Amino acid sequence: MKLKPLIAAIFILTFLSGCLDCTSKQTTNPRHLKRLLKTNKCIGCRLGDANLAGADLAGANLAPSKLVKANLDGANLQQANLSQAELGWYDMNTGAGQNGYIGPPTSCQINLSASLKGANLSNANLSEANLRNVELQEANLRDANLERVNLLGVNLQGANLQGVNLENFDLSNVTLSKANLSNANLSHVDLGSGYLNNANLAGANLSYGDLSSGYLNNANLAGANLSYGDLSSGYLNNANLAGANLEKAKYRKIGALEKETGFYRDTVFPAKFDPVQAGMVRVGKYPLDLNKVSLRDADLRGKIIDGENLDGLDLSGLDFSQAELIQVSLVKANLSKTNLKNVRFFMTSLNEANLSKANLSGANLSRINLQDANLSYANLQGANLQGANLQGANLSNSQLSRANLYKANLLNATLPNLEKLYGKSSMFYGATMPDGTIYQEEDTNK
Repeated sequence: MKLKPLIAAIFILTFLSGCLDCTSKQTTNPRHLKRLLKTNKCIGCRLGDANLAGADLAGANLAPSKLVKANLDGANLQQANLSQAELGWYDMNTGAGQNGYIGPPTSCQINLSASLKGANLSNANLSEANLRNVELQEANLRDANLERVNLLGVNLQGANLQGVNLENFDLSNVTLSKANLSNANLSHVDLGSGYLNNANLAGANLSYGDLSSGYLNNANLAGANLSYGDLSSGYLNNANLAGANLEKAKYRKIGALEKETGFYRDTVFPAKFDPVQAGMVRVGKYPLDLNKVSLRDADLRGKIIDGENLDGLDLSGLDFSQAELIQVSLVKANLSKTNLKNVRFFMTSLNEANLSKANLSGANLSRINLQDANLSYANLQGANLQGANLQGANLSNSQLSRANLYKANLLNATLPNLEKLYGKSSMFYGATMPDGTIYQEEDTNK
């Protein structure tokens, strides 16, 4: 019967000791602070809420001190030793503390973190330190030792992390927008849904990295190594990937969703990058979205482009030869000098499109809407324009020999010299001519 009071007493003592421990983490021992400021050395000290903003602590030894509420904004900690230091602590009844360790419940209900905004931590030793939820905006961590550091929830916005080694790190809940990570080692890193918008990752090693849900809008990835990386759901709008190594990288499949959200809008890809070959865009029975990627170096020959809205896009000079364009909208698109030889158009809109000097020889444009299109100097030799709507179209100086214009609508269209045209045996039978008359077969003998 005496066992129950004993158990209760042990529980109360455990609870109180836990609370005392939580309280001690938040306070500063005045003697410890004095020792640090005098000797620049305080190993294992309690500096929980010390105000060290702007302090010159270059080369200081603070391993493994408690600094969970310390103010170190603007402090000089260059080459300081902060290995195993506690700069963050989280309990909230779970016992989670340094590096995610789960201990006995203490009912502390605390979430503590130091502030090191703008601090200089270049070449500092932070190995095995707990930086959970620490504020490190604009801090300088260039060439710092971050081995086995707990970075969960850390804010590194605008921080300088040049040359740091973060291989195999989990950065999924870390804010790195506007951070400088140039030449950093981020191989096998997990960025999850991390924020790296406007970050500088030029020359960084991101090979085998998981960027599948990361935000890299406006990021500079020029010359970065992204080989075997996962970019399958990442946001890369306006990102610079010029000169990047994208060997075997995984991309998001572009489709209808991206027309609203945008994943690769205005992204700069490396020279000769082929999104079709890379598997970024869908071909075959799937949509191919030319709105979101530059296809200047893409091989589109013989590809099937299905159900896309490409209104107003500049596609001049591209090679679509032998391709199939099914239910594609190209209203007001620029297709001048584009190679569309033997292309099959089906239920495609080309009204007001610019097709000047385009090669449409052998193309199937049967029943296609080409109203008010510019086809001047276009090569339409052998093209099938049966039943096509060419009302108001400009066909001046176009080549129409062997073209089939049976029952085409040419009302108000501009045609080449008709006498010269007839001599080339163009087929106008049943077509509505520019003046509104229906061309009759017997007129060919006039």
